[in-house]
Amino acid sequence: MEIPAHAPARSRVIWPGLLACGMVAACFFAQAWRGLGLWDESFYWYGAQRVLQGEVPIRDFMSYDPGRYYWAAAFMTVWGGHGIVALRAAEAGAQMLGLFAGCWLVARSVSPIRRSAWLVLAAVTLLTWMTPGFKACDFAVSIGLVAALAHLAERPDVRRHFIAGAAVGLAAVFGRNHGVYGLAGSILAMALLSGRREPGCTWLRALGAWAGGIVVGYLPVLILLIGCPGFARPFWDGVRFLLATGQFNIPLPVRWPWLVRLGPLGWGTWVQDFCSGLFYVGLLAFGVGGALWAGRRAWRGRPIAPGLLAAIALSLPYAHYAFARADAEHMALGIFPALLGGLIWLAARPTATRWIGGALLATASLAITVPKQWGWKSWRFHWTDKVAICGDTILVSPSLAREIGFLRVLRGRYAPDGGTFLATPFWPGAYAVMEVRAPVWTIYALLPSSEEAQRAEIRRIEATPPAFVVLQDIPLDGREELRFRNMHPLLNRYLHEHFEPVMDLDVPQPVTDLSAPSRLEVLIPRPTTAVRSGAPGARP
Repeated sequence: MEIPAHAPARSRVIWPGLLACGMVAACFFAQAWRGLGLWDESFYWYGAQRVLQGEVPIRDFMSYDPGRYYWAAAFMTVWGGHGIVALRAAEAGAQMLGLFAGCWLVARSVSPIRRSAWLVLAAVTLLTWMTPGFKACDFAVSIGLVAALAHLAERPDVRRHFIAGAAVGLAAVFGRNHGVYGLAGSILAMALLSGRREPGCTWLRALGAWAGGIVVGYLPVLILLIGCPGFARPFWDGVRFLLATGQFNIPLPVRWPWLVRLGPLGWGTWVQDFCSGLFYVGLLAFGVGGALWAGRRAWRGRPIAPGLLAAIALSLPYAHYAFARADAEHMALGIFPALLGGLIWLAARPTATRWIGGALLATASLAITVPKQWGWKSWRFHWTDKVAICGDTILVSPSLAREIGFLRVLRGRYAPDGGTFLATPFWPGAYAVMEVRAPVWTIYALLPSSEEAQRAEIRRIEATPPAFVVLQDIPLDGREELRFRNMHPLLNRYLHEHFEPVMDLDVPQPVTDLSAPSRLEVLIPRPTTAVRSGAPGARP
């Protein structure tokens, strides 16, 4: 099916829109009732549930930035449920917007688009990287920033500088890291466009409009900071932590392609690791090489395709996220500017180069991301266990079925009246599955906390005593320093002083799929020790 060179502008909107809606809907209905993650996915799910109950992200529970939770809560309200399928419907909505924006960029950045088959290939390549699904808002935001800077690059006037700034501010509502990357990308894009600004758009007016747009886009968070009691302190504590540590994630080393070796897991894993290594090389090559190429063209006054300029400007900032924790899930959050840039660049190449390059890009993408999909896992490993969770019936792995059964037995035995419990440092999904409010703020204790923060958590536990505690002392990434007892020693000591292990637990414990040794304890309040105000070693 041809999209002729003289096709009206609406053709460049209709086809991307139809592709995005059709492909995302197909993926949703194929996978929404399959699989569940009690870790990262349920961290988001629990937060969306609490927003539906009137709580505020960051203030009332540990969370990402607030935008995604209100997005999810709106969809879940319309869906009429608070289960994981309702959340995935919200994720599908964000995926549709992101995929539409990506296809729109490809369709309008290259003229003419000779065959719509290229647009289909681009859509498949983009969609396959939109995993894990609970990060759909992140994918959509990164693509949206590329679209906003491409819009600016087409005609760099005052109004479009304001729109670009508003996009950066709105991106920060969904994630402060997006705001930082948007700031860096915007500055580079405006520098590349400095010789092409419209008449009357001086540097001062451009920067003023852009800064004003950022403030307008970020208004939802500014309103919370000013008008929501108790929100400002944990918000600024989070900002100070990021500035002090620079940690968005717990780092993992990059597996460069020349370091990948064939291991006991076989050729499939080798191919995934090798392709991932190639993509890390590609991220650096496109970011650095693209910036040098674009800078040279700008210096000589030669034009740059708006979509390509925007992708280059954002590729290196977003590569930071991909390298901060070098695994496929985090690469997915940092790859879209470079991926869009590659698709836009290939679309303008001769036919053979375009299709060979596009096929290799799509194939390598599928090799990395398909094994991460719930639908693939359920088919590959022949899942047959079904569990009822919050009104949804979900097909899950045997190990997850055991974990949920384990939690339900504990709840029925120690909290039959509906009381709360503590699951730490992992399994924030335990609260979401059981539909209870966590007794602590830190529902996902992945990073070390200060003594003051641990004392605050102890006060929360004393205010809402849990009926039992599930404590997983797992060395995350195989690192002993990342055990709970080493990252939160004061809280760990408190729990063992005021709670005692269940010695006669006759419930089969779930087995962690991590290779490092793990230790799972079930604790209940000590009958002879009342929970007192304070903390271990605190003075009366």
